[in-house]
Amino acid sequence: MEDVPLEKQSDYLSSLLTPLCQRVEAMLMNAKVLNPEESPLKIANIQQIIVAINALSKGFSERLVTASHPAIGHTFKQTLDVLLQILVVFPKLEPLRTKVLSFIHRMVDTLGAPVFPYLPKALEQLLAESEPKEMVAFLLLLNQLICKFSTLVHDILEEVFPAIAGRVFSAIRRVADSSGPEANTEACVQIFIKLIKDWCAKPYGEEKVPGLQSFLIETFATNCCLYSVLDKSFKFGDANTLVLFGEIVLAQKVMYGKFGDDFLAHFVSKGFSSAHCP
Repeated sequence: MEDVPLEKQSDYLSSLLTPLCQRVEAMLMNAKVLNPEESPLKIANIQQIIVAINALSKGFSERLVTASHPAIGHTFKQTLDVLLQILVVFPKLEPLRTKVLSFIHRMVDTLGAPVFPYLPKALEQLLAESEPKEMVAFLLLLNQLICKFSTLVHDILEEVFPAIAGRVFSAIRRVADSSGPEANTEACVQIFIKLIKDWCAKPYGEEKVPGLQSFLIETFATNCCLYSVLDKSFKFGDANTLVLFGEIVLAQKVMYGKFGDDFLAHFVSKGFSSAHCP
């Protein structure tokens, strides 16, 4: 795309994206009246369009769409606005949700900070119907945001932290006999461990992501690393559950190493007392 003259890049992009977005909008408008025979084909078409748009976006850099030619950035923002509607119309279709999430990843890299206004609604919709497997991908998106923007995304992340903890807690409580749920939930806990290691300071150090430490101590540590283990659905006789338990114990150790007595005091005084532990 860099080889295309600058003045033609916006027109070229618009000529490709506009009809694709119009097709998506038309299919979304008609989604409620689709018959069972039409639905799979229409959904497959939407998936193909998202894949095509995603591939096309890889030809544009953040510098180009924000500094050199902001009209291109505007076109991508309009496209993102259209594709986010897919999460509203088809909230429970995992293949479509996955494709939209992939495009959000691309737009974070391509648009940079101008993607912020779209994130709250996008994160809300992605969390609304997320299963354990999807939570892994969702947490990877959060990690991308933290790595790229650091404290600039504090307000956005602060809004979704409680919902994230609730989803992970729910996933752990629904641990079943099969290996799938444990493996996915284990991956969620592993990503939290990585976030703690990378983005939390030692005791009394400056927070890289303000509010993250208090969220981890007050919500994640108790709900996901204590109450879930005490729930009757947590089957210690199952080998996969024991692997998950090992990750939870590791998360507790990492939090103690990072937060020291602040973590321990809250875990014992609030967590144990609420769980009626001696």
